[in-house]
Amino acid sequence: MVSKINIEKRSVVVTRSNLRTTIILMSLTMIVLAAFFLGGWKKAAEFERVSAENLNLSESLLEAKNSLEALKEEIDILKMNNQVDSLALEDSRQDILELEQRISENVFQLELYKDFLSDDLEANQKLSVVKFAKSRVSNKNWSYSWVIVQRGREPRVSSVLIRAFVEGKTDVNSDDGLKEFPLNQLDEYLPRFPIQTRIKYFSINRGILSLPEGFEPIKIKFVLSYESSPKQIYESTFDWRGDL
Repeated sequence: MVSKINIEKRSVVVTRSNLRTTIILMSLTMIVLAAFFLGGWKKAAEFERVSAENLNLSESLLEAKNSLEALKEEIDILKMNNQVDSLALEDSRQDILELEQRISENVFQLELYKDFLSDDLEANQKLSVVKFAKSRVSNKNWSYSWVIVQRGREPRVSSVLIRAFVEGKTDVNSDDGLKEFPLNQLDEYLPRFPIQTRIKYFSINRGILSLPEGFEPIKIKFVLSYESSPKQIYESTFDWRGDL
């Protein structure tokens, strides 16, 4: 009888032990499953969040690219406008320089006309070079200009012959005499020599001359005559080294 009771007690203990083990295993299984599903849900949620952020970043990047392209187009337009403005400014500057030159020439011509209308015309030489100007272009090249004036109470259009000579020294340390160069040897663009022009009141002439190596000019001399009376000459001389 006692043995039977003991066997029943052991059976109950074993059954309870097995039940407890089963419950623990089921609990662990549920915990593992719950953790698995919870982890999957978190991953899904994290994936959705990252996907949403990537979408927002993509949209922001697209907007930034569009803004950059728009800025580039604006910069290109500004550059083009700047180039156009620079060209327009340069054109305006050239126009201003040309206008200033015309004004200067007109002022000079006005002074000449005043001289024509003065009372002492008969006291002046009938035909003369009244102005000679020069400026250095390079080491040997000079730009030059001169003005011929015909004076008289009733001047007529006349054909005038002009010879010009530049005098100077080829060696400044030498006592040799002056050397003379006709202007057509220094200015290769002169069409003919003597120079021929038609004049009523005045004539403005310009050119570029090239001085020989080692030549130091001292003066320039103009010899004028009417084509109708070449023997009657009118001379005008200017100091090359002075303020002309």
